Amino acid sequence: MNALPDAAFLGGLQLLLYGCCWGLAFLLLVEHRHAAAHWGTYSVIAGVTVWLICLPQAHTRPGWMTATFIISLVGYAAAVRGVDYFLHGRPRFDRFTWSVTSLACGALLCFSESIGLTPVSAAVFSLARLLLLTGSPLLFAREIRRQFGVFGAVITVVPSLLFGLTAVPVLFQLAVMPDVQDRLQAAQGMTRNQLALALVTAALFNFSFLYLLVGRLFKRLSHQAQHDALTGLLNRRAMDLSLEQQWHLQRRHGHGLVLAVLDIDHFKRINDTYGHAVGDQALVLMARTLANHVRSYDIVARMGGEEFLLVMPSTDADGGYHVVNRLREVIETLRLTTLDGCEVRFTMSAGLACVEPEDRDITAVLSRADAGVYRAKREGRNRVMMESPVLSSI
Repeated sequence: MNALPDAAFLGGLQLLLYGCCWGLAFLLLVEHRHAAAHWGTYSVIAGVTVWLICLPQAHTRPGWMTATFIISLVGYAAAVRGVDYFLHGRPRFDRFTWSVTSLACGALLCFSESIGLTPVSAAVFSLARLLLLTGSPLLFAREIRRQFGVFGAVITVVPSLLFGLTAVPVLFQLAVMPDVQDRLQAAQGMTRNQLALALVTAALFNFSFLYLLVGRLFKRLSHQAQHDALTGLLNRRAMDLSLEQQWHLQRRHGHGLVLAVLDIDHFKRINDTYGHAVGDQALVLMARTLANHVRSYDIVARMGGEEFLLVMPSTDADGGYHVVNRLREVIETLRLTTLDGCEVRFTMSAGLACVEPEDRDITAVLSRADAGVYRAKREGRNRVMMESPVLSSI
């Protein structure tokens, strides 16, 4: 242990700094406060236990190592619980986490009067660490993969599994060595060796936690950049990208492609009569209805104001008209009740356009669909108009 104090001090200090960073995350990220608090607790405990193990008292005072082991297990439990909070919003595997931790701590307390490190306490601690750090990643792996993909699962699960499995050699040697003194020397030697490994693994744990947090924040920012804040549909920027993709796919494979511009009738009257809050509710209801009634491969976006765009790949004119007219019939049945009990109804007008061989870009198709909306408005609203290149030129 003589060569370790300086490195241990710096390693413990580094872990405490991790804890301070998670404390800052606790203050700034309200939604993830539970996870940040648990991860910060783990980092602080990991830093403190590194110092406790390296102090001279660790091998002279009764119960010192036992207390250090117990504190360390509580830190592991906090780390596991933080991941649980982060993934599920609440701890779903508390029974497993605290059962292992409490049973191990109870067993360690039985040896609290021993001086220094005993083979039994080392075995109990190693077994508990093995169960916590290999069992919990296996419980979380499917959810991590669902939210962050295979790479995210590897980045977050593998460090925990590897560090948990380092307890296996300790348990094996403690089991096969017949002499008590040999087992004690083996346990002390492995503890010294694994101290450096623990520092590295703790850093990897914090990196894994940071990867989860940054990954979720990035996904949220990406979603906000591509979706309309009010309706949750794709916004104009994302719609333009999607239109370009569908245009190139149509030109490459020659399948049908229909665009439909949908517009709420008399939307200004709704705003003027009932207020903008009710108008926003009408937009949200319209968006939710469109999203729930289109086909799985159709694309819905909000163009702006009360206008929406429906992109229908692999669809011909008749198929597109059938889809949009069915949507019009559903919209016609919607009812919106205001706070003062008034019932608000609204309808929609729609213009359709198919990609034609003479079209040079998707903008021409979109312009025809837009012209179809205006023709539907002129002819009485609450109707669907198919706009062809011939009609658009008249």
